[in-house]
Amino acid sequence: MKILLFANTFEYFKSRKNLIKFLLDKKFEVYVCADVDKFESYLEEIGCKILKFKIDKKGKNFFKELILLLKIFVTFKKVKPSLILNFTIKPVIYSSIASSFLNISHINTMTGIGIYFFKKNLFNYFFKFLFSFSQKNVNKIFFQNEENKRFILSQIARRNIVSEVIPGSGVDIEKYKSTFYPDEKIVNFLYFGRLLWDKGIGELIEAIKILKQKNLIFKVTLVGPYDSENIMAIGKKKLEEWVEKNYVTHFNYQENIKLYIEQAHCVVLPSYMEGLPRSLMESAAMSRPIITTNTVGCKEVVQNKINGFLCNVKDSKDLAKKMVDFINLNLSEKIKMGSEGRKIAEKKFNEKIVINKYFDAIESII
Repeated sequence: MKILLFANTFEYFKSRKNLIKFLLDKKFEVYVCADVDKFESYLEEIGCKILKFKIDKKGKNFFKELILLLKIFVTFKKVKPSLILNFTIKPVIYSSIASSFLNISHINTMTGIGIYFFKKNLFNYFFKFLFSFSQKNVNKIFFQNEENKRFILSQIARRNIVSEVIPGSGVDIEKYKSTFYPDEKIVNFLYFGRLLWDKGIGELIEAIKILKQKNLIFKVTLVGPYDSENIMAIGKKKLEEWVEKNYVTHFNYQENIKLYIEQAHCVVLPSYMEGLPRSLMESAAMSRPIITTNTVGCKEVVQNKINGFLCNVKDSKDLAKKMVDFINLNLSEKIKMGSEGRKIAEKKFNEKIVINKYFDAIESII
């Protein structure tokens, strides 16, 4: 039986590789559909069939987008999958439209709320209409938090959609676990992920300036690639300026992020809004305290003063205060905070929970 998984990039499926392996073990014929990148070879090696599309994540050219939709339609008609699992917004919309016309069952996963739901212009009104139209025959929608679920369902004309909240992609708690906590005197704060302004990195820099004025002993490590395609991307020159001023140390994308989490005392993510950030789940699983914003997605991972601190959104002064509060903890308090995070990860974010939810949904449909 054929199952097709569709996302913007093959790299996205790094977070779903154990789900894919599970489906392969269950003897499904697995097709993976996305834009071309270096991760496709790994998917081929584990037994997936690869379908390549050119997907412009920011594309607004009507004719190019229509051609993409037609290519998706033709591909689905040729492959004839029994079920399609869609991830990220364009596949969720385009694949759902094609699946509906071809009468193919499909399950959609909303990984967050994009800016197109909030901006008020002609294109975004059309986007919201297209999104609502595309969901008319969806079999099930998975969400990553309750607030996203309520908002997205309010945008869809159909009211009887089967939906469920699951902990994102979950985290492999056997892979992501820590054997030690660093006892160096210089507190190392770590941010890892895309280098975007709406991840709160600007506020983090302002908080760093405040801490430097207090002559505190600390350092901040940023790990992540430049994302020139994103309108919220932090420019290379700006990042180089921060490095030159000794605000941060920067490393580009790292395949093995575990090494950096292990070297960190605390992980920081002052994001404006998230679905359910994998970076925080991985950090909690590795017994690292977390400082993040009291906002959608982030607050699902952190219990304030238990496994980390919650700060106000877009508030560099409050972020700086929480960083100072963490620095002032003694070593045993920091270790205990990290241990509480590990307990939360084991209970709420175990990847096996997510995989079982998908398999239950698949079984109920096919």
